[in-house]
Amino acid sequence: MKTGDHALQRLFRAAARGGDAEAAVLSPALESQLLRAFGERLSRPAPDELAALIVTIRRGLVAAALIALVTAVVCHHFEPSSIPAMDSLVMESVP
Repeated sequence: MKTGDHALQRLFRAAARGGDAEAAVLSPALESQLLRAFGERLSRPAPDELAALIVTIRRGLVAAALIALVTAVVCHHFEPSSIPAMDSLVMESVP
């Protein structure tokens, strides 16, 4: 069983042992304030997540630039006449 499944099973067992205790009743003002704060927190990413996203995008752009550079160098290095045509490669491989 995975660790997450184990934790979930423990939570279910604890809830089953808890009985039928009534939930605490919140005032409508407090409830609306909590919901608004929760919604605002979900709508904007945490600073750590934003920094990780920026780093990931930057790394992706650097990788794309390197791939483009290597492709340009390889295409410039080989002249089209030095690369065998695909038709001749296919025809030579067929007995």
